[in-house]
Amino acid sequence: MEHKRILPFLIIILFIACIIISVILASAYRRVNFISDDTIDAAVSILEKSNITIDRSMIPQRVMTGTVYEFEYDEYSSTVAPLLGGSKIKQSYIVPGNEIIVLENGSTLTFGNDFSITYKLDPEEDYFSLNYNEHIPPTEIDKLTEAEATAKEFLQNGSSGFESDSSIIIDTRVVVYRSGDIYSASCTRTIDGMTVNGNNIICIIKDGKVVEATGNWNFLTSGIPHTITLVDISGVLFKAKNDLKNARPYGNITIASIGRCYSLTIGGNGNVFLVPCWTIETNYSDIFIYSGIDGDLVAYHSSSLN
Repeated sequence: MEHKRILPFLIIILFIACIIISVILASAYRRVNFISDDTIDAAVSILEKSNITIDRSMIPQRVMTGTVYEFEYDEYSSTVAPLLGGSKIKQSYIVPGNEIIVLENGSTLTFGNDFSITYKLDPEEDYFSLNYNEHIPPTEIDKLTEAEATAKEFLQNGSSGFESDSSIIIDTRVVVYRSGDIYSASCTRTIDGMTVNGNNIICIIKDGKVVEATGNWNFLTSGIPHTITLVDISGVLFKAKNDLKNARPYGNITIASIGRCYSLTIGGNGNVFLVPCWTIETNYSDIFIYSGIDGDLVAYHSSSLN
């Protein structure tokens, strides 16, 4: 009989203990996976004291993870050049900051730092001096589509000498302009749905082939993934305060959007790293890019707006 009296009390105690443990676990989960309201409020307050406005609701409260991709960089230019030019290498030489490669068919390629590249099918021609702003009527949409496909194929050829990785979602976005029968295709790359900072190139297309191209482009398509926890956005906002004010010391600044992108960097071991970053865009269309690893400023793109 005594056991029957004690059992209900034990059940109640166990039930209460489960509730307490659940609350403790939920609280611990939130501390690890979410930025506290106090931290976000502090970031908003500090920005407002510097006349920087932000809609609190646009600040991601959840702690984010991202993927750093590591690429091997060996024999990069000597692999890419013949694939783009469709011919074997005749000679190559180094000038300050660049490597110039001449192919047997006469075309030239110049590779520089930060994946800069210039390609000329005929070194004597200059198609970039043309004005590419002609409207393409709906009746000629097939020519626009053909120019887009030609640019994509050209860039894919440059990557075909490297291993590919189906786990990395790579896409190329193309915007086409025209000057007579010559087309200019502005290309940008996305990785896992995010743009790659500074990874854009313009391809000039004539008679169905790329005759000239210039920009920055990473042709590597297979990398070793490393999952990381991104530095939280509140810490980035603390750092961004001074950067935003230095860019527009006399203006009233509003943070228009917070997003994410990738940025390329070359490590001390010679390998290339694709690093996830935070992006902050202001009402002036200025864009600030911060490393997701340490929150440091990676790039600043100034708008022409005053």
